[in-house]
Amino acid sequence: MAATVSKFLTFFIILITHLHLIQASVTYDHRSLIINGQRRILISGSIHYPRSTPEMWEDLVVKAKNGGLDVIDTYVFWNVHEPSPGTYDFSGRYDLVRFIKTVAGGEAYVNWAAKMAVGLNTGVPWSMCKEDDAPDPVINTCNGFYCDTFTPNKRYKPTMWTEAWSGWFTEFGAPVEQRPVHDLAFAVARFVQKGGSYFNYYMYHGGTNFGRTSGGPFITTSYDYDAPIDEYGLIREPKYGHLTELHRAIKLCEPAIFSSDPIYISLGKRQNAYVYEGNGTCAAFLSNFETTSAIRVVFRNRHYKLPPWSISILPDCKNVVFNTAKVVTQTSRMQMMPTGSSIQSWETYHEDISTLADGPSLSSFGLLEQINITRDTRSAYGSREDTRFTLRKPVDLHGGTNQISLLSMAAGLPWNGGSLVNHVQQPLKWYKAYFDAPEGNDPLALDMKSMVRGQVGGNISRISLAKRTQTHVCASTFEHHPVTDNWQTESSGETTMLHDTKVRLRCGLGQSISAINFASFGTPFGGCGDFRQGACHAPNSRDLMEKVFLCWRPDTVIFSNDLRFKQTCVGQESCEMTASNDYFATDPCPKVLKRLLVEAVCSVKPA
Repeated sequence: MAATVSKFLTFFIILITHLHLIQASVTYDHRSLIINGQRRILISGSIHYPRSTPEMWEDLVVKAKNGGLDVIDTYVFWNVHEPSPGTYDFSGRYDLVRFIKTVAGGEAYVNWAAKMAVGLNTGVPWSMCKEDDAPDPVINTCNGFYCDTFTPNKRYKPTMWTEAWSGWFTEFGAPVEQRPVHDLAFAVARFVQKGGSYFNYYMYHGGTNFGRTSGGPFITTSYDYDAPIDEYGLIREPKYGHLTELHRAIKLCEPAIFSSDPIYISLGKRQNAYVYEGNGTCAAFLSNFETTSAIRVVFRNRHYKLPPWSISILPDCKNVVFNTAKVVTQTSRMQMMPTGSSIQSWETYHEDISTLADGPSLSSFGLLEQINITRDTRSAYGSREDTRFTLRKPVDLHGGTNQISLLSMAAGLPWNGGSLVNHVQQPLKWYKAYFDAPEGNDPLALDMKSMVRGQVGGNISRISLAKRTQTHVCASTFEHHPVTDNWQTESSGETTMLHDTKVRLRCGLGQSISAINFASFGTPFGGCGDFRQGACHAPNSRDLMEKVFLCWRPDTVIFSNDLRFKQTCVGQESCEMTASNDYFATDPCPKVLKRLLVEAVCSVKPA
């Protein structure tokens, strides 16, 4: 289970406004959930309201919708709503009703959800994750990195993936775990091709474990989870964009998927196809499970090249609109930059660390840290590297039944195998700072790189304020690469696929492209920040991105780019370009598959 806090209830907050949830009828069969008689592949993402601020919620929901999500999933964190029996808190970050209204857009959903929760008999299916023995009518579901081998415990239940892990926890002293988007997309496509109809990204936005809510030993306050929307609420590319393309491709297949059960076809030793066909529709998923080799396969008398560890999606059983391994979405490079805003003053206060060892009793207003009231000379300590430890202590046992209570573990600050608090024997000191808010809406953080091992101590004036901002964007594609935007359905019902592949660059809100660091159409290579020209290169590649060309037309003289020179990128918030010989007015290397690589600099728009 990926959550680090106690969970009392899981809410699925549905974003699809046209389903009129105030009167929704929700049932299911083996293919999917059925909402008001309509089958849907539901794409969901976890956003936990206490792990972000209310001011962020609307922006997070908009980004989730734009990313192709139908559903927002959240836990209801009862440990914060009822911190002690009979004491309730639904204010600030804990305002569950405000969060639901933000997602659903009004009172109607709140009323419906309340009736559902109170009545418990309104016909809404309930699910239990990782419970193979879930009783009817509860739907048992899967959690994990891959769930394509999961089957419900009854044939008439839909296949649901309630936690598709986009990353993992971050631990103090451990590497930051990241999950490549092509692997996550491959896992989702594997699940859908075998009949999965609901999947939820855990997390879509991870956020922050504020205060002392990290839970678990050595878990940091960051709950970023390598999610498509990062801890600061900013879009993480290429993860966000590539998954958005995946969602579009899946939705194109939806009519065919619900027209029949899948037919399995072997295409090779580790290659296969799942085909859905019925009611005049057809969709296919072509898979290659080789981890290092691209494989050519023949499907319905057509040849397809499948990259290693990938799935190609064909919404008409002919044309590829998406491949999980071919990432053409821009890559964004984020940096923490100085704000120029100085910290005005600091306040300090101390936290008492007296323990039961200091006397037979202690009293305090409010809750105390567990470590403060349980630590004594008979305690035992472990570490992240060696979590096992032994506590030896004489105990008095009596005849009959004896009860031994083991309190949950507490993580103190490390100091030579013990606790820093225990070592220095002085109160913990907390700091509070005041500063002038810098211009703009960039997320802010304290820059503590100047402090020893990241611990705030000594001269706190060396701490500064930093902002997280997008500094560079990169794009990469090959000519003729399939994208969902090129998919068209003619009036006759026939489907066609355009073959001009475009790449798009977009800076953040309030930014524009200030320079082009690199551009090459031909055989360039390298990664974002380290692109190199290859042996084949169109000489005008960079000029097309940087300059407006003076073009002559018989009727007028204009600053334009006609078909090729659509618009300069410099000075724009976003721009697009086509990876084709026509766009660059040259074929720098005939009979060679060409690639387009671009890197642009993002800066604050001039006033």
